[in-house]
Amino acid sequence: MTDILLPYLFGYGMIGAWLPALALSMAPAIYRRSWKVFFLSLLRVVVGITLPVYWFLLSVELLPDWKGACTHGAFTCFVVGKLWLSPFVMWALAAYYARVVWKADAHTKTWIVLGYWVGAIVSVTCLIHGLIDFPRALIPIWPFLVPILTAIYFSVVARRLVTESGLGFTKLLAATLSMLPSWVLSVWYSQRVFDALPSEAPQDCFVVTVAMRGHASVVGPFHTIQRRGQERLINDQLQTFWEFETVWAAGKPRLHRVARMIYNRVGPSVARRITRRWVADVVYLSLKPAEWTLRALK
Repeated sequence: MTDILLPYLFGYGMIGAWLPALALSMAPAIYRRSWKVFFLSLLRVVVGITLPVYWFLLSVELLPDWKGACTHGAFTCFVVGKLWLSPFVMWALAAYYARVVWKADAHTKTWIVLGYWVGAIVSVTCLIHGLIDFPRALIPIWPFLVPILTAIYFSVVARRLVTESGLGFTKLLAATLSMLPSWVLSVWYSQRVFDALPSEAPQDCFVVTVAMRGHASVVGPFHTIQRRGQERLINDQLQTFWEFETVWAAGKPRLHRVARMIYNRVGPSVARRITRRWVADVVYLSLKPAEWTLRALK
């Protein structure tokens, strides 16, 4: 599933994001024959639809590359498993569009109210998962602004719409129960993803290691060392980063563990995109200032 989504998002990001946003904004503008409506609609679509959808989909990149990096086991893999909740995310966004962008007269229609209801359930659940699974020690609050604001918005508006519409408990319960198959599939798929992860850690300096795949005349020279009982061919840059990490782990073990956990999630996704030798050259050169700084601190 992620193999289909991610190339679309990264490779065709501008088209994939802006064409639907423009189309969704143009519809009410044409209907009301107003450029003001278009620009206001575009702002509301980008803030209320594009950003939440991108966060929901791109967060799958936070999946670790091996079991040991999953701090809460299969629970960590919910970043991918939650994709089974996509139909309810789409329902919630359709309700938002009808109420806020299109400005439907009967904004308390049952499907709109229930759309906000399921949107509140999904957004709050995803936010709770993120807050539990990612350490607050080093991650600043700004990456969570989109999920936090999304959860607050859908929760507050859902409560107000339920009150205004007088929607009965039976319909709310039915909408909630309709989500059960997707929740079951989310849990099942999270466990399946976790089981498929390797038990051993991959190479432990992902970006710097991949940078060695550049042209030898740029990223060399190379030499052989013994590391963790294995003979490894490395360059001076990788050795510098390894030496720094060893000192860091000894001096600040707790801080190092948290930073390492974050890097184990982000590093592999960045490294996978370094597929050409000239790109590896650029990455190698861009890391040079950090390499020189670490050497100066020895």
